Amino acid sequence: MPGPKPGALPLGDGPIRATRVSVATCNIVAHPGKDTKLANLPTPPYNQTMHKQYGFTIVEVLVVVLVLGILMTLGGLAWRTAREDAINNESKTELLTIQNAVEEYYTQNGEYPWPASCSKYSSATNRTCDAGELNPLLVPKYLKELPTDWRGKHYEYTVNKSPDNRYGLLMYRANGTKCRVGKGILAMWWNTPAPAAENCDF
Repeated sequence: MPGPKPGALPLGDGPIRATRVSVATCNIVAHPGKDTKLANLPTPPYNQTMHKQYGFTIVEVLVVVLVLGILMTLGGLAWRTAREDAINNESKTELLTIQNAVEEYYTQNGEYPWPASCSKYSSATNRTCDAGELNPLLVPKYLKELPTDWRGKHYEYTVNKSPDNRYGLLMYRANGTKCRVGKGILAMWWNTPAPAAENCDF
C-alpha cells in the first residue's frame, strides 16, 4: 500500500495532527503536537458595533425651557410678595410709633401737635405736613427720631383744631396704595389723587 502523499494528513489509526484556524486570515494552518482550539479571537472592529446615540430632541429642550420659565416666574412673584410684606410691616411699625407719640403729646398738652407752619398746607384751623415739621414737637421728648418711610419721605400728618381736635397720619404701601390712622379723620382727607386713602386695617 502506497504511503501518504507528502503534506497530506495521515488517516486510519495514526495520530491526528492538530490544526489551528486563523480567524484573521481564514487559513487553516497545521501545528504538529497541539490540540485544536480557537484562541485570542480578535474583537469586531468598533464601527461594526451598535451604539446608542444620546441627546435631546427639540421638544424636550422646549419643555425644559418652559418649566424653567414657570419656575422663574413663580420665584419672582414670591420674592416680590415677600419684599412688599416686609416694607408694609416696617411702615406699619413706624406709623404706629409716630401715632403713639402724637397721642402721648395730646395727653400731656391737651391738644395734638400743632406745627407753626407746614410746607404742604397751612390755615388758621388746619395743617398738613410732609417735610418733618413734627420733628421739633416730638423729638427727643416723645421720639428718639422722626421716622421716614421706605421712599425716604416723611409720613404725612394732618391736624385740625376746629370744631374738634382731629389728626391723621398717612402711609404709602409698597404697591402705591395709601392708608391712614388717627382720630376723627375726615372723609376728604387724602381722597385725592385717586385712589383715595382708606383706613389702615391695623
